[in-house]
Amino acid sequence: IGGLQEAADIEASLMIQYLLDQRDVKRLGLDLADGLKQLHEQCEDHMKHLVSRLLFLEGAPTIQPKPAAKHDSVTEILNDAFAAEQAAVARFTDLCKQCYDAGDMSNFHFYQHLVKWHREGDDKFKGHVAWLQKQLYQMNKLGENDYIAVNAKG
Repeated sequence: IGGLQEAADIEASLMIQYLLDQRDVKRLGLDLADGLKQLHEQCEDHMKHLVSRLLFLEGAPTIQPKPAAKHDSVTEILNDAFAAEQAAVARFTDLCKQCYDAGDMSNFHFYQHLVKWHREGDDKFKGHVAWLQKQLYQMNKLGENDYIAVNAKG
C-alpha cells in the first residue's frame, strides 16, 4: 500500500506540474501546450487508477504532491519534465522489483504498465520520456528561439 501511495503522489506531482507548464507554454502560443496537456491527462488517469487500487486494497489514499516549480524558459520546462519522468520510471521500476521479490504479481504488472507507459506509450501517443527526448533533441539542434518559432501555433 505504501508503494501505491508513493506512486499516486508521483503521478499527482507530475500532473500538477504539467498543468502549470501547459498554461505557461500556451501563453507563448506554442504547440507544445497540446503535448503537455496530453501528459497531464495521462498522469491524471494513472493517479485515478492508483487511487482506485488503493481503495480496493482497503487503503486510505492521501495524495501529497510536491509543489509545482515555476520555470523561466521552455528549456527549463523540458529539462525538468525529463528529469521528473526519469525519476518516476526509476522509482516505478524499483517498485516492480520489490513486488516481484515479494511474489505480488498483481502490483508487479501494474507498476510494469506504468513504466512502459512513461517510457514508450502506446499507438496513439509516445511515452512521456520518448516525447520529451524528442522535444529536447529539437531544442538542442535548433536552439530555444528557433524551437519556439518552429512550434508557434498558426
